[in-house]
Amino acid sequence: MGARRTNPHPRMNTDASPAPPKPERIHLPQLDVLRAVAILLVFCFHALAPFRMQGLPWRGAFRDYAGAANPDFLYFYPATLGWIGVSLFFALSGFVIHLSVLQSKKFDWGQFYSRRFWRIYPAYLVALIAFSLWKTPSFNDIVTHLFMVHNVSKETYFGINASFWSLAIEVWFYLLYPVVFWLRGKFGIAKAFWFSVLVSMVIRFALLTTASGRAIFFGDNLILNGADTLMLWMDWVLGAWVAERFLEKRTVFPKWAFWLALLLAVASTQIKFVTIFSFSLFSIASAALIEQLIRKPVNEKPSLFGNAAVTVGLLSYSLYLWHQPLVTIVEYQIARRFFGDNPVILYGIVLTVTLLISIIVAYFSYHFIEKPGVALGNRVWERFQKSRRRGETTDTPRPVPPA
Repeated sequence: MGARRTNPHPRMNTDASPAPPKPERIHLPQLDVLRAVAILLVFCFHALAPFRMQGLPWRGAFRDYAGAANPDFLYFYPATLGWIGVSLFFALSGFVIHLSVLQSKKFDWGQFYSRRFWRIYPAYLVALIAFSLWKTPSFNDIVTHLFMVHNVSKETYFGINASFWSLAIEVWFYLLYPVVFWLRGKFGIAKAFWFSVLVSMVIRFALLTTASGRAIFFGDNLILNGADTLMLWMDWVLGAWVAERFLEKRTVFPKWAFWLALLLAVASTQIKFVTIFSFSLFSIASAALIEQLIRKPVNEKPSLFGNAAVTVGLLSYSLYLWHQPLVTIVEYQIARRFFGDNPVILYGIVLTVTLLISIIVAYFSYHFIEKPGVALGNRVWERFQKSRRRGETTDTPRPVPPA
């Protein structure tokens, strides 16, 4: 197996919180490697900026390979699928969050949201302030980004840092988690997932059957004014389903599912009227891949490449926060200034230099913002708990001695 653990996790009877017994905490280094893969895919996608196109145009119902403004772009066409790194991130998030909750000795919703806040918000806030000083965004941009609701409007969706769109959706997934938890306790995790699929399909078919929806989606514009959260909810819940089956020593997918889902996902990107399913098809492939890798043995003496991948995986959140604006800075301040306008050369320069700079920035963000933020959150919660216990002790009525 891919991790050391004791006591397989039983099917849980849940109302507000999981019930014991709990397994010991499981560390899965394979997940760090997958995080590294996800962020590198996103890097490859955003580094296409010098080509001034991140995909091929449509010709009827299919992609027009002859319509590339620069024929050299076709050599880099696989990089246009780099956005699938976000699909992988969503599936990983659902898996990791649910796995952590299932392993909690005592689950508390307040503690859950406190941990999520201190895990993502301090580093996000620092990056948000930095890019706000650089771009001088509108007041509406600043407010919606501060509250991480910028995905509800097309004016703010990609406002301060385009990569922040997925963080807003991630926060909504956290807010929807109690719904998943309730459905799971009532009907089981599998039916909770299929409910999220139903919600997702209703939204997708609504987009396909309305003129405004088709204009939004087939214009290659994924700004759905908040509907994207529910449309992609199934991607996150699927990761949670895989986590629960993992603890039960069961599986969600047959072994061949990853390759079939990957094939269908890639094919869907080439046919206009099914691209609305592409993101989630890649999430299904991602979840199947996660399930396969976590069941493989872990090398007790990982290679240099393996160690590097795990390190990049640990830095992946900060890398995601900082990389996209750095792509623009590197392209115009370094690449075009010293290497001309050849997009092929620029792509290599932008990808390499941005990655190196981003790793340095992410290293400091991880060690001096992310980790201290998590530690501070733990201290704040402990103090809150102590205060709450003192309040409960004070409020407890003392027995009256007999007269």
